[in-house]
Amino acid sequence: GILIFARHQACATLVRDSVKKRVFSDKIYWALVCGEPTSLHGNVNIPLQLQRGKWQQPCSIMDGGVHAITEWRVAKTSAVSGGVSLLEMMPQTTTRHQVRAHAAYGLKCPIVGDSVYYEPAQKLGRLTGHQAGYASAEAVAERAKIFGEDPPLMLHSRSVVLRTFAGKQVRVDAPPPKPMLRAFARLGWAHDVSWSPQRELPRDEPLAWPVVATAKEKKKPAEGEQEKVRSASVDDDEEPVD
Repeated sequence: GILIFARHQACATLVRDSVKKRVFSDKIYWALVCGEPTSLHGNVNIPLQLQRGKWQQPCSIMDGGVHAITEWRVAKTSAVSGGVSLLEMMPQTTTRHQVRAHAAYGLKCPIVGDSVYYEPAQKLGRLTGHQAGYASAEAVAERAKIFGEDPPLMLHSRSVVLRTFAGKQVRVDAPPPKPMLRAFARLGWAHDVSWSPQRELPRDEPLAWPVVATAKEKKKPAEGEQEKVRSASVDDDEEPVD
């Protein structure tokens, strides 16, 4: 996914302050989760408290919890293995593990490969009477055929919009890693998937699958133009790297 590196101290300060002031816009994660949410979109507003510096658990603000809000929308669902869904997760705050914790505690749909929040999500489901079909032995075995016995965390930093020193907004998009692409193929979603910035949608409109040009479909420079290349290129036939 996307990582932001500062090349000098002034830039580092700008990015840090932007995060604190929550002026990043359209920060989007893609998450493959176990189960299916009960609606197509919504918001999770659950304060979180870090435990032993390792994981988050729900905690009221009065008891030391940190304010945390995540907007989410369903992109794709499948009934296999008790339910698998691809979600767009858009954190409105910047609490550690926020997306992972809100998927588990708020939606009761832990992210595939999340060994930290999978069990707490199941425990919460049992306490609240939530029937998680993905937790059955049959579903677990079927999910292992799709993702592997020990899959990596299926969470991808998809895109972020940041403001430059000049005040311009810059959007950066990253293609999914290979394990996520393989999972899409095994779920039968490969023909629906392409990887460039998707169109903006009204908040009340169900999320449509992004439609993007592939590397081979990109516009070629006009004759006589010299395209400046600042980084090493890869062959168009290569798969996106992790």
